[in-house]
Amino acid sequence: MGGKPNLPDDLQMQIKVKLAWAVGAEKAISKEDLSMAIFGKYTPTTDRQIREAISLLQNGQNKHGEEIPVEIIVADLVNGGYFYAQTDTEFELYMADNQSRIDRLVEKRTSMYQRWYKGKKVKPSGLQERMF
Repeated sequence: MGGKPNLPDDLQMQIKVKLAWAVGAEKAISKEDLSMAIFGKYTPTTDRQIREAISLLQNGQNKHGEEIPVEIIVADLVNGGYFYAQTDTEFELYMADNQSRIDRLVEKRTSMYQRWYKGKKVKPSGLQERMF
């Protein structure tokens, strides 16, 4: 169990309320609009808090890491914004994008492990020499 205790107590509920009418991609609400509606401002901090709160909702956790019902909140990959998936296509497009991200991370991880463990560890002095 994870959790994000630094999130405002009612942020997840506020997001659910604001997204209650955002059903389907055509009704997606941007992070900026969510932030303005909830916090009255949009900053890097409110952006991060909204993303973290939505991630927890998608994982079925409250801010303390306790189990809650999973929310099928997805992102509009073309126009931006969050919404509740209404169709299989909306859901599958979002899941395909997530799988693509996972694949890229696994590829990066594999490449870095292979480079590191081939006995070619770069010492700090060697790294500094390569930078200049």
